[in-house]
Amino acid sequence: MSLNFGDKLKYLRENKGWSKTETARRLGFGGVQKYANYEYGTRQPDYDTLVDIAHLYNVSTDYLLDNEYSDVKPTESPSLLAMHLDYDLSKMTKSQRDEILNFIEFQKQQLKKKGLK
Repeated sequence: MSLNFGDKLKYLRENKGWSKTETARRLGFGGVQKYANYEYGTRQPDYDTLVDIAHLYNVSTDYLLDNEYSDVKPTESPSLLAMHLDYDLSKMTKSQRDEILNFIEFQKQQLKKKGLK
């Protein structure tokens, strides 16, 4: 499954629970129309704006431009997984964070045993 640029923006924005207006504000835009046009596919961001959008959503510009994970469902993207962890970790207890980190370390060891590092 491959989402186009606008669909990815919409997916990422909705996943954060933000409106287009809120997202435009976070990006420092004067109004919502510029960002809305990115989602609608009627306008493409310049390089600096693309980087700002990637930072806002904690994904790579390659992911936004469909240069990686193109056959991966958005919920399976490592970049998107990192975004969820970053968002959720701030609301977790130290014990919950430690449990997640232990699980990640366990998975890394399993991959290492299989020679996949």
